[in-house]
Amino acid sequence: ERFWFIDSTSGNVVRESMSQYQLGGANAVDYIQSDKTYWTTFGTKIQSWINPFGNDIWPADAYTNTAGMANINGMVIDQTAKTIYMGWNDGTNGYISQAVPPSPITNNPLDLAYNGDDGVLYVLVDGSGGDVVVAVNPQTGAVVTDDDGAEMFYTLNSEDATALAYLGGKIYAVYEERPGPGSFGPPPSKVTVLNTSLVEEAGSPYNITTEFGQIRGLTSNGTQLVATSER
Repeated sequence: ERFWFIDSTSGNVVRESMSQYQLGGANAVDYIQSDKTYWTTFGTKIQSWINPFGNDIWPADAYTNTAGMANINGMVIDQTAKTIYMGWNDGTNGYISQAVPPSPITNNPLDLAYNGDDGVLYVLVDGSGGDVVVAVNPQTGAVVTDDDGAEMFYTLNSEDATALAYLGGKIYAVYEERPGPGSFGPPPSKVTVLNTSLVEEAGSPYNITTEFGQIRGLTSNGTQLVATSER
């Protein structure tokens, strides 16, 4: 699959992304802005893609729909509710169906951080289509909800997250940047910074400048972040 980015006023191709071969093509594409994820369809399958940094677009999960949809040729996503509308046909009749993206939250924890100011536990989990930071009530184990009743979690633009920490009203999630063509040595570790509403802060993400390999652990001593690496 190849993604082309086109200037809407001139029709000129601004850039392209040579993505990994997944479904063998894409008949439809849309983008969820809040998650920074692309979604494509081909035949009966749906593919999610993450945009971890820059112009790179990487495949996440592929889904075979269980609703009998075939020849999915059109798709658009409601940016608020994240409802996916798909146009398809069975060779005789055409249909419009709707779906929602599967929850990225799994039950495989990678790291923990604790906000003692608000009594909230943050859990970094191995997510589906991107690792996830989830706000949890440590007394009940329930996912914390916001004022609108929505569960509080944040999907990272990476499936290679390793560590999590809380410091001074901010949550820091570390993930390993995927190496590009011609890269040498260990890939850099990047940090996504979130506030307690799990909204990304300005200036995030940034690189951790260490030459000692992958960041495996992260905490704070009250004033600074403290990290451990693989060597």
